[in-house]
Amino acid sequence: MSASANAVVGARRPGRLLHQLASTFGVEVIGFVAGIGFSVIVTRLLGPAGKGAFAAAMSAVGIVVALSGAGLAKSLLHYAGRNQEAAPAYGSAALQILPLMIVGAALATGVFLVGESPYGWQTWALGTALAAATVVGGLLEAMRRAQRHISIANIANLTQTLGQLALVGGAFATIGLDFRVVLACVLGAWVLRCAVLAATLRPWPTIQWSLDRARLRELLAYGISYQGYAVLWVLHTRLVVVLVERWASLDAAGFYSTGANLAQLLWRLPIVVSFVTIPIMTSAKTSREAAELTALSCRLLLPVAAVTAATFYLFSDPIISFLYENRFLASADVLRVLLPGSVASVLYLVLVGHLLARKRLGALFVVGALGAAMNLTLNWILIPAGHAGGAALASCLSYTFSFLLALAVVVRSEDVPLRHYFLVQRSDLELILRRARGD
Repeated sequence: MSASANAVVGARRPGRLLHQLASTFGVEVIGFVAGIGFSVIVTRLLGPAGKGAFAAAMSAVGIVVALSGAGLAKSLLHYAGRNQEAAPAYGSAALQILPLMIVGAALATGVFLVGESPYGWQTWALGTALAAATVVGGLLEAMRRAQRHISIANIANLTQTLGQLALVGGAFATIGLDFRVVLACVLGAWVLRCAVLAATLRPWPTIQWSLDRARLRELLAYGISYQGYAVLWVLHTRLVVVLVERWASLDAAGFYSTGANLAQLLWRLPIVVSFVTIPIMTSAKTSREAAELTALSCRLLLPVAAVTAATFYLFSDPIISFLYENRFLASADVLRVLLPGSVASVLYLVLVGHLLARKRLGALFVVGALGAAMNLTLNWILIPAGHAGGAALASCLSYTFSFLLALAVVVRSEDVPLRHYFLVQRSDLELILRRARGD
């Protein structure tokens, strides 16, 4: 590691940083296992068509959240992370426009889930409530993480993950499962998460009837700028399930979503890192400091993601057969095609965190727009003929393309050599060993 990288890590209390990363990673491991359990239960019980209907509905909700959320969660994390004393005031300002966001979620959900078989008004009601709970949960979690309350946010995530699994199990034992019941269970788990975050939030933001125009302008200016990218990323990653359901079949959507869920488990790695590093990069004194931390994250995550992806690739058939039964073996082909792009996405998401922290939102929007446009174009060409496999190839190529674009932007704008983003150095390993020993 270069001298400047050591200075960054040292100045930002690396012992605490590694502790936060370790605790967050521990929660993610539990979430990883519970998430696989949830996926196995839902996929086995719903079958390909039912899983396709559920996955398409969840993708629609994700798109709605991106459209109606105004980027407030990321904006709140950004500004409150820079000024923790003002975090409650920023939280109060965000709550003032929450009702408008929920109304927008209700309207947008209707576009996807009303009048489209097999959906209807029940699915619309569940989707609207789930979108609202997701927006509220995102704001509450941003407040906690901005105040460096990483452990509480981790507990809330764990509560949601385990609660979701318990609710599905209880529903299956009592009333049986269809995709609407599973949606209701997911909604219940989000309510549990919001309850944990709300009950432990101190100080609680006060509800002000007069608009805090100054802070709202700050939040919306950053949030809406980010929101353009967020919508593009969600369209890039979630619209494909809706397209497969409509351009191919519910079965194909079930096969694609099952393989994609496994491939996207790799994305938990950069998400864990970003929750801890984005507030640190935001407060970095120089762009060089932030870039060194980004490069360190990339080169440490790459071998972990590559080894995990190689394991999934080599054992994809037995993994799919064991978890989801032989009727989902078509998902193994999806998984194998997606894995190289998922590894590229691990590094891409780290680079996105850097660009967000350094407020390079214009560059981020361009990268997101080009990646989403490529994905949509390839899906239009490949899904009608290749169904789930065609969608997987389109996603793999567009994910890799987006990573290369983001890397080019970061490397050209920062004074950090390209090799620092890929090659693990001996000093990196020595630093991790020292911190693990408590030196």
